[in-house]
Formats: sequence, C-alpha cells, structure tokens
Amino acid sequence: MQVNNSVNFRQPTSYQNNTNVKNSTGYTSKEERGFMLNEMTEQQNDIAKEVSRQPGEVPEEFAGMSFMDLINSGRCNNPIPTVNQIVSAKNPEDGQIYITYFTDDRITCNRGDGQRAWELNLSLEQADEVRKFFEGYEPDRSEVREYYSDEKLGIVSLKNFWLDMFEGTSKDAYERMKGIARAVPGISLQVQANAINRKVENENYVIEVSNEIAGCWRIYDKKDNDYYTFDPKNTEIQRNTQTGKMYLITSDDRGGLMDAMPVSNSLYSALSEFMNVEELRTSALSEQYTIVTNEITGIECLRLKGAEGNGSWMLISEEEQQEKLQELADVYRRDYPHLVQSDELAMGMAIAEVNGFAVRTENGIMMISNTGMQYMDDADVSKSWAVQYSTSASNNTFGEIIQAIKSGSICGLNLEKYSIWETFWDENNLAFEKILTDEELLKVVQEKKGAYICQ
Repeated sequence: MQVNNSVNFRQPTSYQNNTNVKNSTGYTSKEERGFMLNEMTEQQNDIAKEVSRQPGEVPEEFAGMSFMDLINSGRCNNPIPTVNQIVSAKNPEDGQIYITYFTDDRITCNRGDGQRAWELNLSLEQADEVRKFFEGYEPDRSEVREYYSDEKLGIVSLKNFWLDMFEGTSKDAYERMKGIARAVPGISLQVQANAINRKVENENYVIEVSNEIAGCWRIYDKKDNDYYTFDPKNTEIQRNTQTGKMYLITSDDRGGLMDAMPVSNSLYSALSEFMNVEELRTSALSEQYTIVTNEITGIECLRLKGAEGNGSWMLISEEEQQEKLQELADVYRRDYPHLVQSDELAMGMAIAEVNGFAVRTENGIMMISNTGMQYMDDADVSKSWAVQYSTSASNNTFGEIIQAIKSGSICGLNLEKYSIWETFWDENNLAFEKILTDEELLKVVQEKKGAYICQ
C-alpha cells in the first residue's frame, strides 16, 4: 500500500493565488455602493417629489408646511442619518485604508475607493456599546462630528470584530473589544511595513518583491538554496514564549496554516531593512500549534494540534541540524539497502522520520500517517503488511499509535508483527482494514474460485 504521509515539503516559489475569495473583510456583498447621507426610502422619495411640484400642485395636506414641519409631521422617518463618528484607518487584515461611519442605528464600512465593504444595523444596546467604545479615544477633530485616524482603530473596519463583541454581555463585550483593539493591529508584515525596499540582501538571505505573484514577497535562503514566497497581509512573526524563538507563519484567507520557517537574527535584520522599520512586532505562538523537537537531529517541527497526522513543517535553523539530517539519511541508506536504493529516497525517509511519520525497526521501516500505516521488511517482502483506518477516526488513531510507540508498550520486534497491532487496534476500538498484498489477493481469488467449483 502506498501511504501518503502528508509531509509538507516547500517547493521553490510554489504558491496558490486563490482569486475566488471573499473581500478583504471576510464578507462578500451583492450591493457594492458607497455610503450616501442623502439616501431616501421609496416613501420619502415620493414625498420629495410631491413637495417639488409647483405651489398649485402641492396636496392640501402639505400646504403651508415648511421642510422641518414636514419632517416633524412623521411623514418622513429620519431621511438623513446623523453620523456620530468617522474612522479612517488601515484595516489590520489587508493594510488598506477603510472609512467607517457610525450612526445611531448602523455601522457602514467603505473601502478607500468609496465602494461599500459591509454594513451592520444596530440595536439600541449595541449602539450604546459603540458609544462607550469611542469614549476611550480622543478624536482628531470634532467641529462637526468626531473624526478619528488613530492606527489602533483600524480594527473597527473588521465586521467580525463587531459581531464577536455583540455576542457577549455589555460589560464583557466592551472589555473584549478594548483588548482586541489594542492587540490585533500591526501584527501582519504588510500592516507593519513602511515604504518597502525593492530588494534587500545580506550574507544569508535575499528578500524582494515577487515578480511572479502580485502582492507577494519572496525570501531566498542562500544556505538551503530554498525559496519562501508569501502574502505579507497573511504573514506574521510569532514567538515561542518559552524558548524565545521566532517563526514566520503564513496563513490562508481563512486562517489555515500554509507555511512556516524559523526567523534567525540575520533574517530578522533583513526583514526590518526590507520593511523600513526599526523593530518588528511579534505575537505569541498561536495555541493551535505545537512544536516538537526531534531528538536525533535537534530539528523542530511545527504541527496543528489535533491534526498531527495531516502534516508537519520542518524548521531547520542551524547548519549542524542539516548535517545531522544527512547522517540520518546515511543510516537509512546503509541499514535498509533493499528498501532504500538511492540518496534521494534516503533523505526523504530521514525527513519523514524527523516529521514523525517513519519509524526504523530491526528489520524494516514502518510508515505512519493519518490514513493508514505500513510495515516494509527489508529482507523478506512476505513479512510486509499495510492497513488503512477509518477516515472519521484517523487523527485519533494516529495519535494512539504514536503514543504506543513512544511509551514502549509496543517495541522491538513486536513493532513489525501485524498480529500485535491487530490486538492493539481491537483493544482500543480503533477501526481498521488490512490492505492485501498481491500474493494474498491472488490466494483469496483462488480460494473463492475453488469454492465455486466445488458447488
């Protein structure tokens, strides 16, 4: 059975530019028009037409009424919304300027070109929460209405920010909103960057604007001869608070992990120069990630919690680690000559082991993934076997198998025996199905054929 171990090997300049995405705020809108203070309802428009007639044509019910009399009569229901606050600031997700208007009953967010990004209608309680929020900020000017351009207020252009805030109680929502407003802006590299340099180079890295994918940056690692191409609006530097190590983390538009690489002092310096900033802002390593260090090579691997069997990002930060990885590849080439017959395959197996998907045994190699596991005997092919397990329980099964190996409950020659693992799966209620070899499949066919002839 060919098992896909889902190990993520970054390919030079590989990147998928998904053009079929939602707008930069995370929401699509069928109605893309600018915010207009003079928008009127159909009824209000009809009234305006009536008033614009010649004096002799005005209906008796409007005769002698001024415009304010008409407004106060109740025939027009607040045709001109009063804008309380206007915020012009960078959106923390895409780094673009958005203008957000706050009235008594709604929030309207426009892009810099005047096109509407999103709109929210407010209840009285929600409007009061918005008012409380702005009490913590000093407007740039307030002659006519409050106007703000504080960088920290870029968060107000995110629809999800307000939706999350309105889910809680008044007090809790306000405190959460105040905390997010000060913590989120300025984390992505695009938001932090000033006028970027076209190209920056030092002894270890070359950083430049990608000439292949619009809006992306590219890092060339001279020592590894590898490229890291990424979208700066979805990329940030996260720091492991326990070790102090930093990592460049790139996500997709939905927040899914796309790539990761360690940030050395040399890379940090080059990025700072490229972005024209004195200091790069970092955030704590996301709780959804876990970092495991391989004992043999010292190489760190970043994984998604709860989905460890789906893939792993290998983070080589030192030349010594690369040398130990090569030594591990040499072990595969030497100890399993029938299974590993090329240097390229040997390195692939070494990488798989570092990422946690390959286990060396006395007589062969075991491959483990989120979909199945396979034992390959180096000397006797007939002793090889493979299984696949239930898709719904794959991540749990992967974790159970790894734990059994790490704890030593299954070790030594028992790792190679199918009967031992079969008992383990049954005892732990782990669904599995054995994949038959060609010889086993032929035997089954022959047995069924013989049974048919006897009938």
